[in-house]
Amino acid sequence: MVTVGVMVLAGTCTISGTAHASSTIAPITASGFKLTLDSSSTSDISAGEAANGSLNPVSLSSVPAGSFSSGKDGLCYPTPFNPGVSADGYCWGNTADDSGSAGWYPQGFSVPHSAAADGAWGGRRWEVVSWHNGDNSVAKLRFVDRASATPRYVDVLLATLAQDGTVTPLPIHADSVVWYDNNLLIGTGGLVQVFRLGDLMHSSVGLAGTGFTYVLPRAYLYRTVATATSACVPETGNTPCLTSLSFDRANGALLSSEFRPDNANGRIIRWSFDLSSGLPRTGTSALGAWTTPVWKMQGVVNVNAPSTSARPAPAASTTDTGRARACTRARLAVPRVS
Repeated sequence: MVTVGVMVLAGTCTISGTAHASSTIAPITASGFKLTLDSSSTSDISAGEAANGSLNPVSLSSVPAGSFSSGKDGLCYPTPFNPGVSADGYCWGNTADDSGSAGWYPQGFSVPHSAAADGAWGGRRWEVVSWHNGDNSVAKLRFVDRASATPRYVDVLLATLAQDGTVTPLPIHADSVVWYDNNLLIGTGGLVQVFRLGDLMHSSVGLAGTGFTYVLPRAYLYRTVATATSACVPETGNTPCLTSLSFDRANGALLSSEFRPDNANGRIIRWSFDLSSGLPRTGTSALGAWTTPVWKMQGVVNVNAPSTSARPAPAASTTDTGRARACTRARLAVPRVS
């Protein structure tokens, strides 16, 4: 028996403390929820790299130190917190990102996971944050090296790479991210978009009009919806929205949740996941599903404890990883579910 724990992330705060309200989540039928592989772009990536002479493959571990920016250890906004609640975090290296005035908005957060452990990739402690710009026309991943107390980070454009070498930024909200082995899985709308660290590339001339020099092309696209351009439908039906994704270690699965702006009853769904390939399993029903009483749910994690933390963010908040005031207190205890 395990507990499904709800934790809403705005910016990316880590909160702990005692539960202060009780409620329940309710199981629902999961057999109608399925992920379908929409497309694979691995051959396009190979051809595009060969066609574009300015793109060179690079390992994240060998990105030059000069490509990183330095952050600041400790919370930027350490208050307010109620007694018994603790938090930890860090700030970015510029006030525009810290204040949310840079035109970029952080969404998802993940540490590296593998079949055996969490928190490290390539022998180093890393974290990753997904972002979108103001009109959702560009998205990026920020890889944060946490090997020392002072974090350092590098931004990578999310894009498609055509066979002729054309790089096109992906216009996505990048709601959430899971880092598993060499794969980055981003949940947004009714889609899971998968990127492989082995496809990370550096442009010797810069990526025109984007301000980026590093790019990660999409390798695979999965969907809960009829087509990749179809809209997901929260709360009802069999085309759920993937507002958040997290790795469910206890069950070797993925967990998703749905954001409802003016209601509760967003669904939590546990998806089958192949630990060998680091990809969602297709052609099979979800492993479990529940509805939740949490309003404006923005994230879910599975923890082995009888209480959880939910954090709906203020509507106007555009926060960084350490901005604690983006987290408002809304805790609930939930029952154990199988």
